[in-house]
Amino acid sequence: MIEKSADRREVESIRSSIDRIINDIESQKNLAINKKESTDQTQVFTHTLNLKEDDQKAKLKIYYKKKKDNLKKGIRLSLLLSMDKMGEIRTDFFNIKSDLNITFFVINEKAKNIIEENIEGIKEELSRIFGNLVINVIVSKKEIAQFDSEDLTISSNKMVDLMA
Repeated sequence: MIEKSADRREVESIRSSIDRIINDIESQKNLAINKKESTDQTQVFTHTLNLKEDDQKAKLKIYYKKKKDNLKKGIRLSLLLSMDKMGEIRTDFFNIKSDLNITFFVINEKAKNIIEENIEGIKEELSRIFGNLVINVIVSKKEIAQFDSEDLTISSNKMVDLMA
């Protein structure tokens, strides 16, 4: 009976994850359709990543430019993780050709110190792939809090102030 109960919980967890993914896909599809005719050249797709623990969250944002030769202008990703011991961490990645810029936004100095203590290992691994590598660690609760809303202001800011 205990095994059946555990199996049911696992099935429910999987079902919940699938429902969340389907809802994300639907909402992203609807946003993409609505923005298709827009003059705004940037679309942002957000994906919730499924982690083993239900109380942990991870979100990935992919910034997509509608113009051709998008890869020549760079790829931008943003990742938000909720870590047990370090709190929320936002990591922004910007890649152009063989150059990579990574910025970690953390909630406090303790989390910043943990990342900075391991930065050389990160650089060593990534330098095998990327020619120029820049990594920054910044304490900024504001940047973390803006993860869900910042792309809304990018796309809605379409007016030009000619009086300025």
